[in-house]
Order: sequence, then C-alpha cells, then structure tokens
Amino acid sequence: MEERSPNEFLYCMSCIMCVRYQNRLSGQSDGAQMMFMRRWMTSHSTDSKTMLKKPLVLAEFGKSSKDPGYSLYARDSFMAAIYGNIYRFARRGGIAGGLVWQILAEGMEPYADGYEIVLSQNPSTGRIIGQQSRQMTSLDHMVSNRTNSQSNKLRNSKEQ
Repeated sequence: MEERSPNEFLYCMSCIMCVRYQNRLSGQSDGAQMMFMRRWMTSHSTDSKTMLKKPLVLAEFGKSSKDPGYSLYARDSFMAAIYGNIYRFARRGGIAGGLVWQILAEGMEPYADGYEIVLSQNPSTGRIIGQQSRQMTSLDHMVSNRTNSQSNKLRNSKEQ
C-alpha cells in the first residue's frame, strides 16, 4: 500500500469535528465552565482556520442535570452562550456549526444521561436551538463559499 502524507488526508476531509465532553467540567462553577469553553473554542477555531484550513464543528456539548446547582435556566444560559460563540466564530469562518448532546424523543428515557433534552418538555431550550439554527442557516452561503474557495486553493497548489 502506498504511504500518504497527512496533507493528502486533510485534502479529503470536508470539516474537523471536536468533541467537548462536559463531564470533565463537572463540579466547576458555571463561570469556570464558560471561561474554559471560550478558551477551548477559540484555540480550536483558530487551529481549524489557520493550520488545518477546514471548518470546525463543535460536537457533544451540553449541561448535565446531575451537576450540583443545575437548573433549566443555567442550561439555557450555557447553551445560549455557546451558540452565541459558535455564531460569532462562524461569521469569521472559524466554526461551521455545533451539535448539542443530546436531544431525545419522548419515550427514550432509558438513554437519558443527564444531558438529555426532550424538546416537547423543554420549550425554552427548543427556542434557543431553533434560534441558533436560523442564525446558522443565514450564514450558509458564507460557509459554503469559503469552503469551496479553500478547497480550490489547496487543489491548485497541489497541481503546481
């Protein structure tokens, strides 16, 4: 089998996905969790944009109902802040989107792990997710154009 360079694999990838397992932040204050997330998102967004030249998808973030001091308001505030950061980075081309952990349908309680969101039971959280979806959709043309431009530049430099 022919050995391939890391750049060839990167060329074939359409995006980079970073998973942020929140349980590592469990027990920390809301402020400490948010500060960590901002730094984490900034560094990964910068690396994705400048070094890898691929859009980043932030995946599996959320707030556990098992954490001390949990409230629906705290979860909604956390998610709104994360989504706000994702949107700001996306406008600059550093992040392509985010995937919250985890949305369940009614009747899926056996899969609940503390991070579950049942939209019919959590309308305020559903509104935050819906707002983010609309905001990100409004940026769709920017992300698509930027990704195509970056792919074309990489392809052209490879051909030369």
